[in-house]
Amino acid sequence: MNERDFPKINLISPVLWFRYFVRFFASFIPPSFLKNFFYRITGIKIGRNVFIGESVYFIDGFKGGLIDLKDGAVLSPKVVVVAMAVPAESFIGKKYYVTKTAKVTIGEGSWIGVGAVVLPSVVIGDGSIIGANAVVNGPVRSLEMWAGVPAKYIKKVEDYGLRDKN
Repeated sequence: MNERDFPKINLISPVLWFRYFVRFFASFIPPSFLKNFFYRITGIKIGRNVFIGESVYFIDGFKGGLIDLKDGAVLSPKVVVVAMAVPAESFIGKKYYVTKTAKVTIGEGSWIGVGAVVLPSVVIGDGSIIGANAVVNGPVRSLEMWAGVPAKYIKKVEDYGLRDKN
């Protein structure tokens, strides 16, 4: 889909309703392989050992294929991943190019803090940390920490130092 096209949600689509109800059901399951399984069958790509906390929202118009969570990613409670931003029936979405639909990728081992919002087309690199309540609107390289609204670079994850091997 061209990002400039106005995204349409087909309310009579059985796929849409299947994905809607499965995600609704999955939202009540504690973080587990079972929760991940249900989100997977709705079109979200989820790697191994991904943690999806309580009240996490995936906004992709139930299209599937727009959200990719790599192995070991952690989405803390109340994270919102937005792959499709549409102002519903407002005239501004029909008159102006304010809508956006684009893939979101959260890298291997990345940790997204409580209440963070990840916007369309964002790629978060492997091992990155996003602070609580941050709004990420651009790319984050591997092993970087970002926080704030909008999210800004804080420091490298390596600056925290290594744990003892004992």
